[in-house]
Amino acid sequence: MTSLLETGSFPTSGQSRPNPGIYLVAVADKSFQKRYAPIFQAMDIYANKYGYKWAVIDSPEARDDDRYDCSKYLVYFFKKHCIVAQWTLRNTNSGDRVFVFDSDVVPYRTQTPLDVWVNLFFENDVVFYDRCWNSEVTAGNYMIQNNPQALDFLVGWADWEFEVPPGFSSADNGAIHVHLLRVLGLDSNQVCHRQYKNLTALVTNLEPYWSFVKCTREDMPAGVYTNNDISIRIMPKTSAWVVDGVFDSVARNDFNEGNNPAPVFHHGVKLSGTETEDAEKYNKYGLQHVVVSSEDAIEYGLQHVIAPEDALQCPPIQEKAQCEAMGTSLGVFESAGECSSAVNSSLCEDAFMFSSSYHDWGCHCCQNSDNKTVPHDLWSIYSLSNCSLEL
Repeated sequence: MTSLLETGSFPTSGQSRPNPGIYLVAVADKSFQKRYAPIFQAMDIYANKYGYKWAVIDSPEARDDDRYDCSKYLVYFFKKHCIVAQWTLRNTNSGDRVFVFDSDVVPYRTQTPLDVWVNLFFENDVVFYDRCWNSEVTAGNYMIQNNPQALDFLVGWADWEFEVPPGFSSADNGAIHVHLLRVLGLDSNQVCHRQYKNLTALVTNLEPYWSFVKCTREDMPAGVYTNNDISIRIMPKTSAWVVDGVFDSVARNDFNEGNNPAPVFHHGVKLSGTETEDAEKYNKYGLQHVVVSSEDAIEYGLQHVIAPEDALQCPPIQEKAQCEAMGTSLGVFESAGECSSAVNSSLCEDAFMFSSSYHDWGCHCCQNSDNKTVPHDLWSIYSLSNCSLEL
């Protein structure tokens, strides 16, 4: 196993390389396909501009010749990576590159192609980047090469669904750290792995989780790692093709940020689903309103995005607050509407809490019948009686 921290410059356009197919994909269920249709349209336009291929993918129908069985995963954040592996195997050629994006990622510097990163990553099988505002490796956006070692890596990552600890572990984002250590042959004394398995604290106490992340990053800073025929790169902060939009201080038309190309995409652009509420984001990113109905399918590159069935809408009854007494965790859901269905079939009272920013924190009942709350910037309180079908 070797490690090399990268401090050199990016390749120049004069360095000739073969031209693999470049795919940009997002994994989204029908609810997110509807809400983020304007962003998906912008991604399709960007991809077409540079000859890339854009696709929105959902759980594929199983086939007899499938290499991977994605049906065994129940948590979206883990299942997503198996879906990407299976889709890549079915729809791309060996050696093609697949850039995987969260649904809330939008093109910002559309004048910049991805070629400079493709050249840099040419020898790498899997590429991640450091989150700019904390010490985590980012789990939602990454690049893979279509080869057996990269696809097996993704499915191995998904398998951590069956090893998650009882406390807060940030779902696949926590798991990627211990998975990388295992695949790369690091943490031979299992110190970080034991910290992961012993995570028992709830989301209201994040100190054990950050201690675990710190342990992994001491063994695995940004750099290039190879072990057992797989090459994995972790890009340093702000040097990747994506950055959280609120931390991007470089002018939109600037190509360079220091010695690195400025990121193309902004992450964390949440849409509410209505043009009026999202007007500022529509203006900043040049988004266009897209009507998705059950009669009208919209084609994004390789895939058809089909409108969802009637969706359960749950506006919060109190924002920036959490239950004073947080009760049973009902699991991880993509929306408060999905969470409400679990509340309805549980022993919860009427109120529950959900974070629209961090779905992997889970959906929780509120224990106290008088619904006392305490301030928290990232949680909101919902009421089952305030949820209704969107007609």
